[in-house]
Amino acid sequence: MSVGQRIKILIGELKISKSAMARVLNISHTAVANLITEQSNPTINTLVPLMKTYNVNANWLILGEGNMFSDVQNSILSERELELMASLTKCNKRNEHLQDKIIELENQIKDYGHSRKKHSTAN
Repeated sequence: MSVGQRIKILIGELKISKSAMARVLNISHTAVANLITEQSNPTINTLVPLMKTYNVNANWLILGEGNMFSDVQNSILSERELELMASLTKCNKRNEHLQDKIIELENQIKDYGHSRKKHSTAN
């Protein structure tokens, strides 16, 4: 199960709307929908307020391990939770880098195709 799927479960468990969660996290309703459908990856700026506001266990949210909610209300993140958050952030950055590279390669392929077309029409 993905982080997005767990966010969807959390919304259901809390009996709140995506819009309500979006307001609390200071993101758009569309951004919440994109997280749930995995069209975008959550950032640390989204996950930390989500965990703090709703007392969500980081291990459950990120790894699917343990209880949905933390045992201690408004607890400070443990070292393990901070490590998980840092790992997730690194993964997101790598993913963004790979997406940029794919776009760059697609543009190079288009440019190559256009230059071949020009060359073949010139002959």
